Amino acid sequence: MNLGEYIAYLRRQRGLSQRMLAQTSGISNATISRIEAGGVNPDTKTLSSLAAALQVDAAYLFEAAGNGEQDELPAKTFRIPVLGKVTAGVPVEAIEEILGYEELNNDDAKGGQYFGLQISGDSMEPRMLAGDVVIVRRQNDVESGKIAVVLVENESATVKKLVKHENGISLI
Repeated sequence: MNLGEYIAYLRRQRGLSQRMLAQTSGISNATISRIEAGGVNPDTKTLSSLAAALQVDAAYLFEAAGNGEQDELPAKTFRIPVLGKVTAGVPVEAIEEILGYEELNNDDAKGGQYFGLQISGDSMEPRMLAGDVVIVRRQNDVESGKIAVVLVENESATVKKLVKHENGISLI
């Protein structure tokens, strides 16, 4: 498969539209469309931006660009950003800052948008310790009894077991 087809494959594998990839990478939607169609040979800066947005090592895209083709699909993992800290205790202001990256198996990450958060606090011990990184799948709802990172009043976040009741929810 050529570079454009490879980028399109990675984008679809991560559940991204061209528009979403454009927003994440800072590259115009039109340019991404032309790259995927094979009409544009992207420069190094563009390839680096696409690699970061697609959560793959830039070497995959550079190799594909250098060879004109990508014979093998990427390794069985891709990188997800660790976006900051979440408290295991009293909710704190939700701040997104990239602290680093974690590797996630492609098979484990199908059909979702994932990111990591570093645990701060000790209320989830012994299951989660301060400093642990939890992998989070972005979603609007969670089943009762599951552990979730909950955004409280769209400003603060905490990690807790969520229990649904007739009158609302409890964070345990």
